[in-house]
Amino acid sequence: MNEWRFIDFSPIPQFVLNREHRIIRWNIPCENLTGFRSRDMLGTKEQWKPFYAAPRPTLADMLLDHEPSQLERCLESKTIRRSVTVPDAFEESMTVELGGLTRNLHCIATLIVDADGGVQGAVESIQDITAQRQLEQELRQSNEDYRTLAENFPHGFLVTQDRVLVLVNRAFANLLGYPGPENIIGMNAADLIGEDHRDQFNRNLDLVVSGKASLRKNQWPHICRDGNLIWLEGHPRRISWRGRPALLSTLVDVTELRQKELQALEKSCPPGINNFVETNIRDRYRLGRIIGKSEAMREVYSLVLKAAARRENVIITGESGTGKEIVARTIHELSSRSERPFVPVNCGAIPADLFESEFFGYKKGAFTGAYADKPGFLSAAHLGTLFLDEVGDLPLNMQVKLLRVLDHSTYSPVGSSEIKSADIRVIAATNRDLLEHVQSGNMREDFFFRLYIIPIHMPPLRERKEDIPLLVEYFLSERHVGSSSSSFIPGYVMDALYAYDWPGNVRELQNTIQRFMTLGKLDMILSESRGIEEPAPGLFEDGSIGDLRKNRNRYEAELIRHALRQSGGNRSQAAAMLGISRKTFYRKLEKWNILDT
Repeated sequence: MNEWRFIDFSPIPQFVLNREHRIIRWNIPCENLTGFRSRDMLGTKEQWKPFYAAPRPTLADMLLDHEPSQLERCLESKTIRRSVTVPDAFEESMTVELGGLTRNLHCIATLIVDADGGVQGAVESIQDITAQRQLEQELRQSNEDYRTLAENFPHGFLVTQDRVLVLVNRAFANLLGYPGPENIIGMNAADLIGEDHRDQFNRNLDLVVSGKASLRKNQWPHICRDGNLIWLEGHPRRISWRGRPALLSTLVDVTELRQKELQALEKSCPPGINNFVETNIRDRYRLGRIIGKSEAMREVYSLVLKAAARRENVIITGESGTGKEIVARTIHELSSRSERPFVPVNCGAIPADLFESEFFGYKKGAFTGAYADKPGFLSAAHLGTLFLDEVGDLPLNMQVKLLRVLDHSTYSPVGSSEIKSADIRVIAATNRDLLEHVQSGNMREDFFFRLYIIPIHMPPLRERKEDIPLLVEYFLSERHVGSSSSSFIPGYVMDALYAYDWPGNVRELQNTIQRFMTLGKLDMILSESRGIEEPAPGLFEDGSIGDLRKNRNRYEAELIRHALRQSGGNRSQAAAMLGISRKTFYRKLEKWNILDT
């Protein structure tokens, strides 16, 4: 059977038996695997010897002893099966001792037939799959270790892909009242979120998974199996799950914490606005149009509720752009005067000679040009709220006259002796230090103390940067009211927003977001940084073109220097302006040997 000599050159361990079960081929790979030489095996019936401790038929022997159609019925071993890859062949997996080592072998054998269908022998191929089996065992052990870790992890976690829960642990399932992970896996993630938050949840999920939004912890109301809601705080991380983007989140139950915060605020809740508190404070991130979850803003919420429950005057302090008028309007809307007018007055915009007529109004003929009676701010605010914005700009003589109104609740229009009632609640606001104003003689002490009864300080945005994502989300939602379109803020832009100190506070942030959504350019006007769209200075000043690669490298280095100049040397902000990570930015600084500008 010289026609089987090609087996001698096969890279796979193989041997051939004739019809009498004698070995007629035992190739070199078979020698290497078993340690038995061809010269010792040829012509013998000892093919069993490398694999078994006592004589027994190999798979090739069994094929020679049985008709293929009957072999499956005759074989008792469950390890032998018909091959799914080689026609009329059979396979067997076994564990044997070879050279003192335990080996996992996969054998496949088939009959050798001539042109007339007569059986001439059998050939068996042997594959050492020990490494594969070890890898499979390690993988099974790894999976088992992973399951053990997952099931004993104290907090819930989940993996979301294409908005579907593809993996959750038992702790997460138990948080929601389900017996096990199998009851949740495969569900749409949004189906577990409170109905009022689902659209926002899906939008946030898509942006985070795609890398268009920053990875920041967030809180969502989750629906339990019994229909109750609990609040879970998620800490997300982008991962690759089976080759595609996904989001891994660990979750902590913060329901009790939120309830305590709610109860603390509700203690200050005046009668008649419980529903407002229920719908606004329970969300914890806003009160009316006041947005924020920072400790400083929660203090503001508490003071606003206290002020709304009382009649005393209020003074709101804080830098320009912090939202003092929004706070004043919220107090008015929550107070018993909410059905009456809210009259805002910009004290710094009224000419000195018109103060009295603007506040008190005037009668026809009171002065040249007074062709008809005109009510003033006090008349307009009767039974309502008078908001004195930039109250520090009121002249001293006007402070005296307003003090009489605050003390006696009466006044007379210019050119009239008629006494009018002034049932008003005054809310004043200023960005100045009024105590310093009093000491310098620009504000009467008695007028100051008449206003300074319920003080509320609005913190600057640089001291509550954790509120920036909430404010950005609110501005975006306001931009798309009544529209089916939506917007997102890329992660690098959010990083830049965090790095900036916001001298113009919330008003500057709002304007910056509006410009970015309109022009696609991040431009902080009050900063030396003015975006990165202008060309880097000094590049190509000699008018040369030159090699593309050299110029590209030169441009990159110049652009990095330019970003550092614009950010005042702030590396985090410069990296965000360029749309790259800080790690990449530092690597490029080292690559181009760039010192901070």
